[in-house]
Amino acid sequence: MNRNTTATLNACGEHYVAAYLSRKELIVALPSAHIPGTDLFVSAPSGGRPIRVQVKTGTQSTSNDKVEGPIYLWATSAAITQLIDEQMWFAFVWLKSWPEDLPEIFFVPQSVVSDCMSTQTDSSYPSFWMRTEVAESYRGEQGYRKLREALAETAP
Repeated sequence: MNRNTTATLNACGEHYVAAYLSRKELIVALPSAHIPGTDLFVSAPSGGRPIRVQVKTGTQSTSNDKVEGPIYLWATSAAITQLIDEQMWFAFVWLKSWPEDLPEIFFVPQSVVSDCMSTQTDSSYPSFWMRTEVAESYRGEQGYRKLREALAETAP
C-alpha cells in the first residue's frame, strides 16, 4: 500500500471512531498536531481526565491461523509493550469493504494489548493479533462499555 493510501486509510479509521464515540455522547478531540501514540482524546460529558486513544485501521483484519484458529490482526508497534498507561486505549478498526459494509471497532485497553503482544512470538503476523473468542469481549458495544467504565473512573 502506498503512503497516500495508508494515510487515507488511517484517517478513515480515526474519523470513524471519533464519529462513533461522539454519537455515544462522549467528548472527542482530534489533536491538531502529531502527538506520538495519540490519535484521539476522549472524555465523559461530565469531565474528568481524558483517555488517549490510538486508532489502528485495517481492511483485511481477519485470518485463520493453523495453530490459533480464527484471529483478528492489526499492524502495531511492539514498543507499546513497554508502556504502562492506564489512560491509553486502542481502537482497532476493521473497515471491511466500507462504505458498503459498516466497519467493526474493538476498544481494547493498552494493558491487554501489551499482554497479548508480550506472549506472541510468531513473526508471520503484524505485531498485534487476538484470538476471535478473546476479541469478542472488546468488539463494538461490549468494548465501548469497558471504555465508558474507564472514563467513569476518571470523573470528578
